[in-house]
Amino acid sequence: MMAADSDASLLKFRAMDSNTFQLTPMEAEQKLLLRGEIRLSQSMKCLSRQWIYHINNKTQEMILEGRPYQKTEIFVNDSDDYIVLLESQDKGSERFQRLMLYGRSPALTDFARLKFEHRAKCMNLTAIFVLEQAQEPCEIS
Repeated sequence: MMAADSDASLLKFRAMDSNTFQLTPMEAEQKLLLRGEIRLSQSMKCLSRQWIYHINNKTQEMILEGRPYQKTEIFVNDSDDYIVLLESQDKGSERFQRLMLYGRSPALTDFARLKFEHRAKCMNLTAIFVLEQAQEPCEIS
C-alpha cells in the first residue's frame, strides 16, 4: 500500500501486481541492501532489482545510491507485522513525498490499512494505491 502527494508520484507502481523485498545489512559499514522481486501486472513476469542505501547516522535517513537527493526513513513498530518507508525528494528533476507500507505477509488487516491511511492523511498525502496482488508474489532467490 502506498500514499503520495500526487498520482504522478505513484505512476510507476501501478505497473506492479505484487512484490517481495528483503532488506539486509551489507559488509560495508553504514550500508543496507534492498533486494526485490516485482511481479508486473500485464505480463505477470517477475523483475529482479536491487538498491543500495547509505545510512546517515546524524539524520537517521538513508540515501539511495545514485540518487543523492532522495531520502528514505524507516519506521518500525515491534508490535506490528509491517514497516513503513517514507521517501522524499525536494531537489533535482523529480520532487515527491511517498509513504509505503510493507507487510511481512500479503494480507493487510483493516486496522493496519486504517492506521496507514490516517498517517498519510496527516501528512497531506492524498493519492493512495494498493497493489492488486492477483498472483502470488515472486520469491527472492
